[in-house]
Amino acid sequence: MNVTLTAVKKAFPDALTNAELVAMVSKRLSQFGYHKYNTLLATSLCSDEVTRPLEQDFGEVYGKHFTMGGLAGFPFGGLTGFGAMAGHIPDGGSCLLIYGSHVGVSWEGKWGTVARRGREKGGACCGSAVAAAQAVTQAYQATLDESSSSSSSSATSTPVYRYSNDPLDAQQGYVRDMLRPYAATLSEAEDVMVTLPVSVYDAQQKLVTRILDEGSNHIDGDGQIAVVGGIQINTPKEMSDFFVVRRFCIRDSSGNMVENFMPLTAGRE
Repeated sequence: MNVTLTAVKKAFPDALTNAELVAMVSKRLSQFGYHKYNTLLATSLCSDEVTRPLEQDFGEVYGKHFTMGGLAGFPFGGLTGFGAMAGHIPDGGSCLLIYGSHVGVSWEGKWGTVARRGREKGGACCGSAVAAAQAVTQAYQATLDESSSSSSSSATSTPVYRYSNDPLDAQQGYVRDMLRPYAATLSEAEDVMVTLPVSVYDAQQKLVTRILDEGSNHIDGDGQIAVVGGIQINTPKEMSDFFVVRRFCIRDSSGNMVENFMPLTAGRE
């Protein structure tokens, strides 16, 4: 077993290869009437090119996809994007939403980086999440340092950065903002690059759940919403990517749970 695979199985023992994931999802959903002719595939994955193979693999089963994601995989299309996607579902059909964070792992088993085409030194993966984590942990540490050096127990700290609505870098500002509640967790992590995609996914799940709760009624008739959420693991090109399933369920157009498949996988919803 090579070093990369050993690292994957140690950090995420329930990780599935892309092929295993697609086979498992398509088999379960076929029992609920999901087929290529009546299913619209929607994705909320990072803009990074290394995340595209997962879309391509699912596309071989369900066809072309509707994109809801942006930096780090957050569904920046929001409620409007979801409503637009719902309006594109084939008559009498349903949608399959794939979303999640991602993280790279190198040939040496190092997390947070991946070999990239034409680049000798590879690069950060997910670069957006890494940059956001650095910002929030630095702000958190600065707050601790200021508190410990203050003579007043009630002293407050001025944030190192503030979220900005400036469109020049709006998505990255949002990623930072969504990671701020995880600053302590990331600062104290044994391997921050393993903890980071888990934190990003947790933040994404909360947003996706809000979108589903408020937008399910955009689905026509008896159409359903299949949801697969988790952590995408990007590996060197000679290996398959992996996916850690954290959510796999079907909801109806009223937002009710139709089927929760997670007891069949990792035991989460």
